Amino acid sequence: MDKSNSFLARHNDLAETIGQHGILRELLLTVVRIDHESVDEPPVWALAGADGSSRISASHRIHALGASDVLYGLPGDDRKYRQLLSQVLGTGERPREEVTPDDVKRARALVAPATLVLRFVPDEGSQLQYDQAVKFIVGITHVEPPKPWGTASENDALADPVIEEFLRAGRLTRTRAEWFAADLTPEEVRSNVLDPWPDTRVAEIVSTFLNTEEHALFRKGVLRITAKSKVTADFKAKVVTEMILRPWRAANADADAADRVSGTRSTLQRMLKWTPLQAAGWHASGDNDPDKMLEAALRNLKEGGSAEEAGVELGVRGGYYLAVHGTLVREARGRTVDYRTPSSVLQRMTENPHGLRTLHRAIVDGRQNRKPQRVDEVGTPQLNLSNKPLEADDKWLRTTFTAVGESVASPPIEGDVSTPESEFEAAKTHFANLVASLESALVAAESVRGHSRPFVREQGWPQVHAEDLGIRLDKVSGRLKMYAAIAEAAEEAHSGSTDDAEEPDEV
Repeated sequence: MDKSNSFLARHNDLAETIGQHGILRELLLTVVRIDHESVDEPPVWALAGADGSSRISASHRIHALGASDVLYGLPGDDRKYRQLLSQVLGTGERPREEVTPDDVKRARALVAPATLVLRFVPDEGSQLQYDQAVKFIVGITHVEPPKPWGTASENDALADPVIEEFLRAGRLTRTRAEWFAADLTPEEVRSNVLDPWPDTRVAEIVSTFLNTEEHALFRKGVLRITAKSKVTADFKAKVVTEMILRPWRAANADADAADRVSGTRSTLQRMLKWTPLQAAGWHASGDNDPDKMLEAALRNLKEGGSAEEAGVELGVRGGYYLAVHGTLVREARGRTVDYRTPSSVLQRMTENPHGLRTLHRAIVDGRQNRKPQRVDEVGTPQLNLSNKPLEADDKWLRTTFTAVGESVASPPIEGDVSTPESEFEAAKTHFANLVASLESALVAAESVRGHSRPFVREQGWPQVHAEDLGIRLDKVSGRLKMYAAIAEAAEEAHSGSTDDAEEPDEV
């Protein structure tokens, strides 16, 4: 059993999550009897998790208990057992300053909700036994669990507790909280004297939640439903993106919208990692007139060499419309010329009058539900030979507002060009397709019918073969997690972690 605990600690360590929240979902417990090789040793009866619970194992580790302590030590020493309980329960009676984070973790790991299965009564004529019934319940929990939400849905779910935490702390009124959560109808927005333009809501959300001054409060909201140890700038950008996109996603829920929504999400996430948005002290101006923003930004640029806060606000508002209309996209797969992120392009646009006027135009056109148009250096819309406005696109933005040090963008490279980036993208796509094929193959194997149900449900999968495949897949999974950790570390190094020192948890 100690070996099993060690395995769970290596492969599914829930100690951090349980230390933050405790065990929230019910355990499925059964009574088990442990027989010993020695006839002189009486059997031991104990409650055990029917599915080999990682939660139970983690709770034991938090209390520094091994299998022998649980099975033999505490049951045979009532005084020691009561002493452990009193030490943990006494935490709530001590002054806050004397309570350590480890004390809090032990208190949260002391109890757990559970369903205890005592007996099983089969249907008339059924040959199903008690152990088979328990295995069936475990199977529908772990073998055929509900489909995971996916990262985007998880980030969207995190947006609500963040909003609720800001509301609880008095940073938001109830009306603004509902506005940010997209819970107000257009009529309710107007009746509450809130600006109806989407870019205004975007600017207010960004300046409220991404500001580093509010980082601790943002993190506290995240910890309401998850035990994520680090809340980075990248993570915050993803949660805020889902909050921003809620009304737009609802309006673009047609069958062909999946790729469009995914692309917009990816672009916005990278926009919101723009350094000025993470800085302390940046807030939306409260004046929603794009003409006044442009005037202030141009004046600041001329007098001080920087468009300052007005330029950032033009970037946030105009950038939103550039993203939702597909005018500016994330650094594209296989791009051979311009690898800049959307935030880098926005930064460049705020550094010259032409870029500021382009952002201003994006706001004006976006409010009319038009794709942003190209403008010249004085802000006049550019026309084609038929005197029709030319729409801006990603290529035009990147070649017009080039990276620092480039006077003219390099021409696209024609033909097949092999770069490390393009080769890696092709390899990743190939791997993802193989995983999808593997999933389909497993579904096909599971669909083979036996006498009364799927054959694999009746006969199982040959143990040696299944275990060998499982070990190989575990190794692949481990390597992927390692590469994901490398990517996260590289992302944090690029954008900088905004995770403050952890504050003491409340008991």
